[in-house]
Amino acid sequence: RGQADDAVRLAREAVDIALDTDFLNDQGDAFFDFGEVLALSGDEAGSAEAYARALECYERKGNVVSAERTRGAARQPRGGHLLTD
Repeated sequence: RGQADDAVRLAREAVDIALDTDFLNDQGDAFFDFGEVLALSGDEAGSAEAYARALECYERKGNVVSAERTRGAARQPRGGHLLTD
């Protein structure tokens, strides 16, 4: 569980850093990655929220490719708990 906790912490830090910028694509990427980490650690609700935030950033920017990638990732089951010690 320690690796999963570290991964979540680092991904959350990346989101915090990205939110200090005006770069919507970077913010979207950080939220997307956070969603991936949360999904792999078994937090499906948190993952869905992070993907929704990523999608919002991409749509505001008009980045249709990343928006579609995010929609696909949000629909994809991850199985959870893949990040283990």
